[in-house]
Amino acid sequence: MSRALAAVVCIALAFVVIMAAYRLGRRAGKRQTIPRRPIFQLVEHRTRCLHHDRDRVVRELGPPLGIPAWAWKELFALRRPLARRSAAGRSAGR
Repeated sequence: MSRALAAVVCIALAFVVIMAAYRLGRRAGKRQTIPRRPIFQLVEHRTRCLHHDRDRVVRELGPPLGIPAWAWKELFALRRPLARRSAAGRSAGR
């Protein structure tokens, strides 16, 4: 096998590996999910603070965040705020 042919094969192989890695990286990037708590906070802010109706929130946030239709009932459910420990409780716990 001549050196020129070996170089062409190596370059073609490198190109294939680079393209495969690029596609796999793009696919993995699209799969990355957003933690649930910021989504809850965003939905709550839009419905309670900005007074958007539920249909508008679903229409504006559903497609960009990839929220399935079955998850909206839980997102719109009323939740209690998280209990926060006082500063004295935090320093005593250390």
